[in-house]
Amino acid sequence: MENQQSSLLQSFGQPQKAVIWFGNPYMPWHDSQIPGGKWGQELTINIDGSCTSRSLVFNDYQRRPIAGQPTEYFQVAPAKAASFLKRILVLLNYFGSRSDGSNPSSTLSTTIWSGDGDSWTFNDYPTDEPVINQLAMEIRDCLNRADLMALDGNGREDFIEEFVVNYEEDDGYQEQLVLTRVPNAVTYRRQFADGPVVTTTFQWPESELPLLDRLNPVDFTATIPGIPANAAEDNGQLGHFNCLIKRRILPAVRFSGDYERYCLPAPWADLMHTIDELLDIPNWCPVK
Repeated sequence: MENQQSSLLQSFGQPQKAVIWFGNPYMPWHDSQIPGGKWGQELTINIDGSCTSRSLVFNDYQRRPIAGQPTEYFQVAPAKAASFLKRILVLLNYFGSRSDGSNPSSTLSTTIWSGDGDSWTFNDYPTDEPVINQLAMEIRDCLNRADLMALDGNGREDFIEEFVVNYEEDDGYQEQLVLTRVPNAVTYRRQFADGPVVTTTFQWPESELPLLDRLNPVDFTATIPGIPANAAEDNGQLGHFNCLIKRRILPAVRFSGDYERYCLPAPWADLMHTIDELLDIPNWCPVK
């Protein structure tokens, strides 16, 4: 793989610019000049660190800027931009397929320019590939824009900086689960009434995608607090919990209540499965 990367970069040269397009086929956008229009987003990264993002309306035949939605401008360190451009080229050359870039109805494409003006356009790269997801989140984090659709279409409402779940029963038994972005770690604490406190922490290296990036705050703010249709009535046998979600830009989210009356969204179960493989969390623990 390393030899392939070196050969690719030698033949293509240092990428100078990338235009990353993601069109959402499920998001209609009315424009009298674009019949059947849908909403899309175009992110441009330049070798000098200048970046732009703009919203476009598209159909099977054309794309055009959306009136009233101005282009946004960002600036990152040139070295960071150069790193992003190299990684985009290497990953999409490996996972995607090249095309002539002439299809305006495409919902997923990235065009990369070389120093001599040549360009390669990539399509059909997997949006669920972990290394592509990680690069996409690094780009969002660097630009401080969680909602960018870059590469994988998995924009977020905001970045989660910390997620805390506290659980307590009437007899004094307590649990706490804390996920943090910096450091990229998860800590589980359990205390029995009049007993010892057991704390376990796992920390990932800085190069790993923060575990919190698997969650989107909107999954919680849109569905919780709330009582699911099949929720059991509180019978006093289980305890109470409270949750705190600290977001980077938006205000923190807090919710609490009886354990039986709440359910967490599907991504939480997937996250807990990952944590369970790392930490010694008993199967009967309520935070799971």
